[in-house]
Amino acid sequence: MTPPGSAGATLAGATPPAADWHALDAAEVLGELGTDPDRGLDDEEARRRLDAYGPNAIAEAAASPWWVTLLNQFRSPLIYILMLAALLTLALGEYVDTAVIASVLALNASIGFVQERKAEASVLALMQLVSPSARVRRSGREVTVPSSDIVPGDVVLLESGVRVPADVRLVSATSLEVDESLLTGESVPVAKTTRAVEPEAGLGDRTGMAY
Repeated sequence: MTPPGSAGATLAGATPPAADWHALDAAEVLGELGTDPDRGLDDEEARRRLDAYGPNAIAEAAASPWWVTLLNQFRSPLIYILMLAALLTLALGEYVDTAVIASVLALNASIGFVQERKAEASVLALMQLVSPSARVRRSGREVTVPSSDIVPGDVVLLESGVRVPADVRLVSATSLEVDESLLTGESVPVAKTTRAVEPEAGLGDRTGMAY
């Protein structure tokens, strides 16, 4: 049994063969993914699937090389005007003016470069600190794992106030409502059930799914 306002869900991720998970009955989903709803996946099978399908996470963009960050400091209409002015004053022999403009360009580029690199480092540090977790059923036990370790076929346990850690097909639910405003734009929480819907149903009508 799951507590009121909670649900048991099995992951319907990128598993072969591709399926319209929302159009399958809960029992069919469990069969397709080889999952026992009471025991969940065995620990060994979960590790095997993690190796096979990779982590449940969006790939992080690689940090920009330092020289790209530096070049970006000169990509501005105002900077182009100053560079053109520096060339004109140099051609006219106004070396003092050329030196002043060049100094302004160098100072601006230095400040922008340092600030941008610090901002990138801060974002990367914050991303490493934030490590969302999820409750899953593994080998008959309820355990908490990092969200990135969820694999196709995991029985994920949801309850009031938690974020949905992966795209899931609900196999049991009690008074469950999910905020899907980021997905559909609707501000009212959506009541969820375990019923299958038509294959052509839109995202907002797939009441047996949580994203």
